[in-house]
Amino acid sequence: MKTAHSSEKIRIVSPYAGEAIPCPAYIQRIDDVRTHGWQLRYGKWVFFSDKQHTPAGAIQSLLLAVVELKQRIRLLDAPTGLRKHRNQNKQTNLPAGISGPIHRKRSGRDVTEVSFGVTIPRFGKRPTNRMVYIGTSNTINDSRISTALMRAEFIRSRAVAEYQLAANAEIMTMIASLTALQDQLNRIVSNSHEVDASPTSRMSPEIKLCEHVENEPC
Repeated sequence: MKTAHSSEKIRIVSPYAGEAIPCPAYIQRIDDVRTHGWQLRYGKWVFFSDKQHTPAGAIQSLLLAVVELKQRIRLLDAPTGLRKHRNQNKQTNLPAGISGPIHRKRSGRDVTEVSFGVTIPRFGKRPTNRMVYIGTSNTINDSRISTALMRAEFIRSRAVAEYQLAANAEIMTMIASLTALQDQLNRIVSNSHEVDASPTSRMSPEIKLCEHVENEPC
């Protein structure tokens, strides 16, 4: 499985046909007829509008987006792509990551074994599966199903928690690269001679909150 931000790479953009500038993961450049700015897509989406429709103005608003991204990385869990809620299209009421009951008849045996399947996410690796035994076709009952389901939920929740901890640890390493990016952007602004070298202390681009909250991918 992909890591917290391994699939997200620095993109190079050139707002207003100006100097190429790097755009980090979780920030998207938006340019249309009436909207120019940067959309932060980490947690609740928020839009940082360019106050000046110039390359330097775009960098100023990007700097503010980067500052906010660093703050959110420190405060919020990293996106993992793990499903945390039951799929509404699922035919059973089982929690996310748990399937079944699964009926299997082993060779040489007359009875069918019944189990729950648990998907175990592993950070940086392919997920694996674990079976939680319920009983046989002769011994299965509501009590055994309930007990096995509780165990399956515990196994799944522990695996998700371990995955989240690993994702959080990895994405924290992004802080250093974002700080370096801030320095790079400030140098670009300084060299442009269009605005002061510390734009975030003087400019206040319009910030618009979006209704979108980061979705949990399947």
